[in-house]
Amino acid sequence: MAAGAHARTRGRATRPGTRRRLDGRSRRPSGARPACGAARQPSAGEPAAGCVGRRPRPGRRGGGELHRPPACGGSCRCPGGRAVSTRRRLRSRTLGAPRQPGAQPHRPDHRRRTGTLRQSARCTDRSHGAHRGGQRTRHDRGGGAVVKIPISAVLITKNAEEHLARVLAALAWCDEIVVLDSGSTDHTCDLARAAGARIEHQDFLGFGPQKRRAVALARYDWVLSIDADEVLDETAASAIGALPFATLDPRRAFAIRRRTYVGTHEICHGVWNPDWVLRLFNRSAANFNDNKVHEAVVAAGPVERLAGSMHHYSFRDLGDLFKPGYARLKADRFLAEGRRAGTCKLAARFAWGFTRSFVLKQGFRDGPAGVVVAASAGLDSVLGLALAEEKRR
Repeated sequence: MAAGAHARTRGRATRPGTRRRLDGRSRRPSGARPACGAARQPSAGEPAAGCVGRRPRPGRRGGGELHRPPACGGSCRCPGGRAVSTRRRLRSRTLGAPRQPGAQPHRPDHRRRTGTLRQSARCTDRSHGAHRGGQRTRHDRGGGAVVKIPISAVLITKNAEEHLARVLAALAWCDEIVVLDSGSTDHTCDLARAAGARIEHQDFLGFGPQKRRAVALARYDWVLSIDADEVLDETAASAIGALPFATLDPRRAFAIRRRTYVGTHEICHGVWNPDWVLRLFNRSAANFNDNKVHEAVVAAGPVERLAGSMHHYSFRDLGDLFKPGYARLKADRFLAEGRRAGTCKLAARFAWGFTRSFVLKQGFRDGPAGVVVAASAGLDSVLGLALAEEKRR
């Protein structure tokens, strides 16, 4: 036991005024402990009061308590203490020492990541809408002006104030907005004027002829046709802005996906989804047909699909799906074409329209709204023919 005690205490120096115990440890003489509340004197190698230091441990780098600068803000050499090197001070900060209020964390130069900075620059360019030509085509988020795209957006309106403000705000990047109104009695024209649109007036000619008239009033050959209840999202706007209109083949045309809502509920299945409509074209090679209802753009070249969507807010509730206005226009067309339909044919058309939307297009997944949409699809396929037969009698 004595040999073990001597081995443990080998190389240790006994302080003056202490006596050695049998186990080799030093014992403080009686009366050597300081009185309660008395100031403790620092021992050799220990920093003085007011400068909390780090006591090094053999074999460990950066061990011990964390170093904090003196409260006086002066040098790190305190009376009776030791000097703390700058390297140790920086090391203590990187090891998690609490920072002073307002202080910046230490970051050595060799740890900067240039790849992160390059990625940040790329994200900044993308957020400003830069396209392959380097020109910004969307809103300058730094507070600058909107860079206009050399195309004309055209709309036909009549008492369309409900959604018009949002529709026009989504087209602010177009160099020209033409609103062809057919006698609105609400605030449609005021909203269009406030958005900077050019307002023209024309009595309603039918949907196809009316839209052809709006296209003819446009200043640019590249035309974006939007209804007064369709809101273009930013993805579609960015996709359009990235097109090189100065060198684009005029025979090309572009379709945008339309998402239809009943109130605030999107119809995700049935005959309304997916619904791709051709809306961006060059009027020298494409234009609307003359159909008074269910008009469409006839293009001379290939039709491509753009990213993004148009959000179609045409129906306030399910009851709006059965408005007879379109059916009367279709009846006039069927009368002019001489089309006829008997009872069995009407029943078969209704059954096919409902089954196609509700079963084949999975309209049942939309719940009760899917049933009503399928019923409206079946009714839409027969109501025009039935009204045409009624007018012949």
